[in-house]
Amino acid sequence: MSRSGVIKWIREGKIKGVEVNGRWRIPYSEVERLLSSERVKQVAIYTRVSSNTQKDDLERQLNALKEWVKRTFGKASVIEIKDIGSGLKEDRRGLKKLLG
Repeated sequence: MSRSGVIKWIREGKIKGVEVNGRWRIPYSEVERLLSSERVKQVAIYTRVSSNTQKDDLERQLNALKEWVKRTFGKASVIEIKDIGSGLKEDRRGLKKLLG
């Protein structure tokens, strides 16, 4: 959604927002309300570690995110995307898949 669309919703009273130093802030509770479990059908989660020696950490990240999705969105299906590589590299296969 565009910035102007969000501001329009704030002015129309569809969502609550707080203006701080000329910028709008949306409370997390409003985001949760808009993304209620009934609306979200599919969620993509992305996990990354720097090297193969951290595969256990990758699985812990994945399990923690799956649990969060389950608590937050109920029965939404989950797309798991994993990467092993430097966080400084922009050509990570999984990140490109997620953004695509």
